[in-house]
Amino acid sequence: MEMMDIQAATRQFESAANMLANARQDLEALPQAHSDPEIQAHIDSFRKTLKKLFRDTSIAAIACYELMPSQMPLLLNYPGELGKLIAAQTRFTMEHNQTTRLFNKVSDPAGATAGTQAG
Repeated sequence: MEMMDIQAATRQFESAANMLANARQDLEALPQAHSDPEIQAHIDSFRKTLKKLFRDTSIAAIACYELMPSQMPLLLNYPGELGKLIAAQTRFTMEHNQTTRLFNKVSDPAGATAGTQAG
């Protein structure tokens, strides 16, 4: 059995987490809607691009998560590297969850507003 490149997987998770954090900041900075149709088209296009980035990083993460159980006997021989990989996965998962919440909020601004008004 050939072992996965732990350092490359760690860098991939760290890079994906950074991309999601930056994308989330960009998305938070966008207005929900704009009266100028040209600006609104740009906002919609940017959101679509961010969602594709989100989807692509999710697919890559799933592929790594699915590979790990079969690789675990080999990975356990490198506890320091495995610890870094797990830390990177944890950070990615946190960023992924926060980005998911933001996409849900942006997709349903009326629901988010209604929840805020009720409280």
